[in-house]
Amino acid sequence: MKTNFENHALSNSIAKHITDQIISGDLKPGEKLVEHIYAEEYGTSRAPVREAIYLLAIEGLVERIPRKGAVVKEYSEHEIYDLLEIRNMLEKVVSK
Repeated sequence: MKTNFENHALSNSIAKHITDQIISGDLKPGEKLVEHIYAEEYGTSRAPVREAIYLLAIEGLVERIPRKGAVVKEYSEHEIYDLLEIRNMLEKVVSK
């Protein structure tokens, strides 16, 4: 049986792996994340995968839809504009 710490470390690894897949374009916006596939890939139960998806939802990379599962978040043009504006403001503050 895995300790809570081991499960937490594993969920962080799974979250990083999924993040890398999203950034590289292997996972496209709107694509469903299937828990049992990641569980099989990591040789674990679905609990650490659920926790990883929860972490990604908090970061805004994944959207959890009740009774449907989790999908890679699709950003609207307005949301992308807002994110770029925030980034621009932060870069100005950092460069001072």
